[in-house]
Amino acid sequence: MADDSKIQSSFPAPPTCYISQFTDAAVEQGEAPAPPAVPNGNYACFGAPLEVNEEIIRPLSTQGIHQLYPSANAGSDRISEMRKLNFSILVNFLDLLNILIQAPNSAQREEKVNDISLLFINLHHLINEFRPHQARETIRVMMELQRSKRLDGIGEIEAEIKKVRETLERCGPVLAGLQSSASSSADESSSTVPGAERHSRAPAAASSSTVGSSVQQQDEPMDTGEPLVGSSSAERAAEPLAKHRRDVSDGDHQSRCSEDMLKLCNMADLIT
Repeated sequence: MADDSKIQSSFPAPPTCYISQFTDAAVEQGEAPAPPAVPNGNYACFGAPLEVNEEIIRPLSTQGIHQLYPSANAGSDRISEMRKLNFSILVNFLDLLNILIQAPNSAQREEKVNDISLLFINLHHLINEFRPHQARETIRVMMELQRSKRLDGIGEIEAEIKKVRETLERCGPVLAGLQSSASSSADESSSTVPGAERHSRAPAAASSSTVGSSVQQQDEPMDTGEPLVGSSSAERAAEPLAKHRRDVSDGDHQSRCSEDMLKLCNMADLIT
């Protein structure tokens, strides 16, 4: 059970002799083995002989397979050659059907199967010769798509920048008017504060006089023909009340003026 539960890799582990030589310390000290030299000429890969400077698409003649179409150096048309091979495959397939109907155990059946296999190999190899062209066209299409996406993104950014500039141009005069109105209102409020204090003190004095008179009227005795007594004491009692009312009215007015000035200053700061 323990052996079955182990995770097995699809590829074998590297040889232990190489792993032990390529440690971090050995690499830092330069004691690790040097990489193998680049092969020159022929070499084997997975048992197949290969050449260093061989072509990307190896000719069929180098692989021991009969080539049914002329080479590219002869100037032949690859499209016409592919059509010929396709037509030959269809004809040989019909011949194979006739052989299977008339003499399925004859030797011609194996010959036709080999002919069809050779035609398919040549057609497949001819298609592979277009792989470099297909790779170049695929890269070209990818680059065109990237270019179009980037151009679309740049166009969207430029449109947004244009909208922002138009909005700022429309808001410029409005902001300038708000700033000038705020500055003018601040100047007017600063010039009218002393006069407002004088006007506020006058109603306070009037209110104090009315309060004093009302107090005198309340304390005034009935007309019985006797001399008035205690009038001076009523006036003295009303004076602190009148003074308190004047102080309260002056403080309220000053606090309102200071609040208005603070609001105007905040508006001017926001605009600028």
